[in-house]
Amino acid sequence: METIFYIGIGNLINRKIIVSYSPRERNEKNKYSKEAKDIIEKLILISIMPNERYTESSNDDKRKILSLVDSSGKLVFLLTVIKDYPERYGYKLLNELIKNSIDKLNKEYLNKIGFDENLNENFKRTGDDIQLYMVELERNYRDIGAIDKIRNIQNDVNEIKTEMKNNVNGMLLNIELVSNLEETSDNLRKEAKLFKKEAKKLYKYTWWRNKKITFTVGGIGLGTIGFLLSKFVFKLF
Repeated sequence: METIFYIGIGNLINRKIIVSYSPRERNEKNKYSKEAKDIIEKLILISIMPNERYTESSNDDKRKILSLVDSSGKLVFLLTVIKDYPERYGYKLLNELIKNSIDKLNKEYLNKIGFDENLNENFKRTGDDIQLYMVELERNYRDIGAIDKIRNIQNDVNEIKTEMKNNVNGMLLNIELVSNLEETSDNLRKEAKLFKKEAKKLYKYTWWRNKKITFTVGGIGLGTIGFLLSKFVFKLF
């Protein structure tokens, strides 16, 4: 099913179409080119801003024209498609066209506006290259179903990549946790050894202190008993 009728690049300064492509017959291409020129006039009237989008239905309401102004505000990229064509794909096509052609247009066309009204041989070759790229874009974007399939495949790939990334992150986290656990265990073993060593020291210290207290108390007791006995014996004699 044919879904794309016309791809064009217009000049907002002199209101001209500078490069275009249509898979239709010449008379129909002229009709789409006229619609594109009408859109250019409207964009100038509404003072459309750079990087701004504008979509409008055709006069017979069977098609729609998507337009996107580049960042310089001098060029407009146009796409005529069936009425039900998804705009997200249409503007994606136009963005690819801008990305592929804007540097060439700046070099061979925009810088010469106002100085050289005649297209030189360099720009003619540039225009031919851009037109060939339009043919490629029309072929890549004409089948909406294929685009959806590609998008679904890409979504599946992204999901798999995300899942793999999450799995890898989970593995790394587990490795980190195991490493931390081993480190914690080593620290606990070291602390346990230190505690045991200190406990032995404390035991020895307590044992000797208890012995000293015992000896001291025993000495005091024996001294007291000796003192009392000596007084008792002294009274007897």
